[in-house]
Amino acid sequence: MTTELTKSLLGWKKSGAKGSYKLNEAVIRSAYDKIFKYLSIDGATKSRADIEDLKTALVTQETEMRGLKTRIDTLAERLGKQDAEVEELGSEIEDLKATLGIIHT
Repeated sequence: MTTELTKSLLGWKKSGAKGSYKLNEAVIRSAYDKIFKYLSIDGATKSRADIEDLKTALVTQETEMRGLKTRIDTLAERLGKQDAEVEELGSEIEDLKATLGIIHT
């Protein structure tokens, strides 16, 4: 974006002989359309809104993380119980092998 276009968008008037040479309205409208998303009447308002959006996102993530931690704890507890059952079944299998060994002998 040229300095001339920037000054025109900001409302500066050309001085002297340059005042007779205006920028084309289409050029100004096109430039305005391109930069509109970056403009803010009150930058602080936008910043506060951005901060609020970040806070909301953080709270959402914290909630999701707590849910995941609960799920992990539940699965870990289940896994511990299954490990105990596997050990018990292994012990029973060894007992059966010993019993079958006595019968076959």
